[in-house]
Amino acid sequence: MSIAAEKVQRASGPAPRSRRRRWRSWLPAGAFAAWACVRVFGLEHGSFPTQLMTLTPYALAAGVVTTVVLAVRRRPAAVLALAACVALAATVLPRAFAEPLTVRGPALKVLSINLFSRADAQAVVTLVKEFDPDVFSALELGPETVRRLDEAGLDTLMPHRVLQAERGASGSGLFAKHPLTELKGLFTPIGHNMPAATVTLPSGVKAQVVAVHPNPPLGSMAAEWYASLAALPAPSPDVVRVLAGTSTPASTTGRCGTCSARGTSTPPRRWARG
Repeated sequence: MSIAAEKVQRASGPAPRSRRRRWRSWLPAGAFAAWACVRVFGLEHGSFPTQLMTLTPYALAAGVVTTVVLAVRRRPAAVLALAACVALAATVLPRAFAEPLTVRGPALKVLSINLFSRADAQAVVTLVKEFDPDVFSALELGPETVRRLDEAGLDTLMPHRVLQAERGASGSGLFAKHPLTELKGLFTPIGHNMPAATVTLPSGVKAQVVAVHPNPPLGSMAAEWYASLAALPAPSPDVVRVLAGTSTPASTTGRCGTCSARGTSTPPRRWARG
């Protein structure tokens, strides 16, 4: 092999590997940038993108790790990844570190649990005793589950109720320590049963509570999910309104002087199913 041919081979050899290294650096940075654009500008339309965006906190953590790695290998790509992390952090961190507002007025505590039609009734009643809510919103509530809950002592703890119990996932109900008055015509539910009621606290203050349970945004039901959320009753300056819906046990305490509330979720290990 001549010296000229050897020089050409050496000169052309590393180029493809260098291009591959650049692509390996820019690909994850571009992916996080695309994720940030979708999340920030609300472009997550359809079933899969909507569900994927629920993983944004984990995407932020992965983006931070990726940024650190890229900072060592390829700084321009690291800058793009860092910008994506800043955008994602702006959508996640305010919820994690927001300080509760100092408000006045009677306290209203609402506990919401998705029973999945097969929850351990005794475990649910134990949660009710522990959190001592004023109102308990039960999703996926069937007639048999109501019977088992009452046998476990819920009828004594929460004798007031507005129920739309059905077999399967459609049923829902509101249980309360204080008098409940069913609200009819407040809105048109889309999806599962969503009973609404006015609870009257011992102080005489009233608040509205809705058991929210739309169909999940899966496949063809994604459009229905958006329509269901849009149909929910809007905030009102004249009344405190709690939209209580969740897939895991959650307790929210608010003050009836404002519409502000502070929510905390119970650890998954506390959730028992039958």
